[in-house]
Amino acid sequence: LVVFMGMVVYFGMWQVRYVKLVQRIYPEKKGDPASMKFQEQWLRSCDEAEKEIIYQSAYKVYASLGKCIPVLLLITMLGNLFFNTGMLAILVVAFLWLFVTLTYIRSCIKMQRSKIEK
Repeated sequence: LVVFMGMVVYFGMWQVRYVKLVQRIYPEKKGDPASMKFQEQWLRSCDEAEKEIIYQSAYKVYASLGKCIPVLLLITMLGNLFFNTGMLAILVVAFLWLFVTLTYIRSCIKMQRSKIEK
């Protein structure tokens, strides 16, 4: 656990250094990598082509999760059935599936409401 936490901190520091390097090369890129609003600030500073790449990549991730999570849920259920691994793994995977689905639905509803209001 200590090694894992150390690696998380180490890679986090390198990500911040990389973002600052990109910002030095491209001064139009905004956002403080240590801020909780970094993703929003960075996205606002991207041009339309960069945003399109981000959106298409995000959709591919969503589609991949839609295929991967049910398989993981089946594996964890079979693991519990045959090896008595416990319910925690099943609950974690089920919660992740629910979270991803509800986040997608919430985003769709929010976008449709903003289109109706315009």
